[in-house]
Formats: sequence, structure tokens, C-alpha cells
Amino acid sequence: MRLRAALLGAGMAVMAVSALGAPAQAAPAEAAAWTWIGHYQSKAKCVEVGTQYVREGFDEYKCPHITASGYYSLWVR
Repeated sequence: MRLRAALLGAGMAVMAVSALGAPAQAAPAEAAAWTWIGHYQSKAKCVEVGTQYVREGFDEYKCPHITASGYYSLWVR
């Protein structure tokens, strides 16, 4: 029993030391800043405008449906 506790304690100490020595993790891609552009009544119009923003230099767009208002909201980054 003492041997198991000692091994468990040593293992936890090794994990703690290795965690402190690890480099900081980069923020996930989803955490990158999104910029709101506007609301559109149809998904087709939202996608059309979003693809135009991508052609002009943005990396991606998304058009989530806002249930409360019934609109599609265009976000780019």
C-alpha cells in the first residue's frame, strides 16, 4: 500500500513539473476575432455577401440563423 501511494505521488509530481515546463498553448482557431457585418433576410444573400468578403481578403465567413429575429447574421474574420 505504501509503495502504491509513493508511486502515485511521484507520478503526480512528474506530471506537475512537466506541465509547468510546457510552452503556452495557442488560442484555438475559434477564439480568433470575428467581425459582425450585418443581418440578412435570406441565407443565400448572407452567403453571397460572405463569399465577396472572402474574395476581398478575409479568411472565412459564417451565417448563423438568429432565431429570435429570423435573420441571418454575417460574421467574417
